[in-house]
Amino acid sequence: MPEKKLKYLRWKGNQYQFFKRLPKDVAEHSGKSFHVENLGTADAIQARKIVARKLIELEDRWDLLRQGVQDVDVAIAGEYRERPDGYDKDTLNLVLLEQAHKKQNGRQWYRTVTGQAVTISFNVDRFLREAHAVETTQKARKAAITRFEHWLQEKRLETFVSSISRKVAGDFSSHLSNQGLAQKTVNGLIQYLSSYWKWMVRRGIAEANPWQGQQVSAKGKSKTRLAWSHDEVSNLLNNAPTKLLLHAIAIGAQSGLRAGEIAALRVSNCKDGVFDVLKGKTEAATRKVPIHSQLTEILSSRLQGRADEEFLFAELAGKSKGLVKRFAKYRTKLLGKNHEGQADKTFHSLRHTFITERLRANCQEYLVQAVVGHANEGVTVGVYHHGPSLDQLREVVEAAQLPSIE
Repeated sequence: MPEKKLKYLRWKGNQYQFFKRLPKDVAEHSGKSFHVENLGTADAIQARKIVARKLIELEDRWDLLRQGVQDVDVAIAGEYRERPDGYDKDTLNLVLLEQAHKKQNGRQWYRTVTGQAVTISFNVDRFLREAHAVETTQKARKAAITRFEHWLQEKRLETFVSSISRKVAGDFSSHLSNQGLAQKTVNGLIQYLSSYWKWMVRRGIAEANPWQGQQVSAKGKSKTRLAWSHDEVSNLLNNAPTKLLLHAIAIGAQSGLRAGEIAALRVSNCKDGVFDVLKGKTEAATRKVPIHSQLTEILSSRLQGRADEEFLFAELAGKSKGLVKRFAKYRTKLLGKNHEGQADKTFHSLRHTFITERLRANCQEYLVQAVVGHANEGVTVGVYHHGPSLDQLREVVEAAQLPSIE
């Protein structure tokens, strides 16, 4: 006869059954209220031992569910494979038998544990650690990868890196476009996935990047980003209503810094004749940018009597949103809503002005890329070259002059 009132155990048929209510937050993720599992034994002592192990396994699974992991079995398999003593074949076979009714999951478990294949999500955390991007970019990258993996699961497609062909990538790109998302949003998601695959190619995890060339373009719209002309920059500078806008426009046009990079500058980042950009959208964005001689007076007025930890633009408190909004309002007031090309020119367009002016001055492209923080994909420059000198970068920065302020 079975013993009565055994915690987490109940008698069902001719064996004990493990029975436990799920925590409320886990139940919301899994869609179930209870975990029920036949233990295959009528021995109470053996059942207690199994339950002790099952409780630990459940906690691991619940932690993964709380993190938003969809395929918990495959995630645990990946961790299991990393054990120094390898995997236990008996345990593996037991899991495969338990999942026999879910062929895809069982197959993924087996191929992941034995090292025959790697799931898309397996190396995400490692990729993000090595990417050294700002927190918002890291979150966006992870969200894009998760979104793609969920789509694969909905389509009942394999989530192995080796299974993602150009056709699969193209189908996902089309799926995003058909969701009514803006062109910029779709291309942003594709770019995040492409950056992950580029990293996996470099690490030998993937053979090729299927996302290259998968960006979408809108009919009748040019993908070329417009730059402010020399005369337009003069107009912007000479009519700036505040010192904040005047100084930010001048720095943007003569450094190529992004709005976020300008807003994040602290006093300590603007010394020794360089802007020290500590964080950016990509690893290449972390750089030192020589300060143009025309910006000396502006920097002096903003640095005088300020502590190192203070923001250069205290009005922005480290956030670019205020700068971008102020500039957009000023641009519309100055040029009018219906001005040709006005909507395509933003504060970021000053960065394109910087690049355009330097290329017109015959500066070498890889040096311009180094100043503005663009990654160079060339093998010779990207692998064997250890980066340009500060003097070379200063020549690029000084290659063009701002219009005079009247």
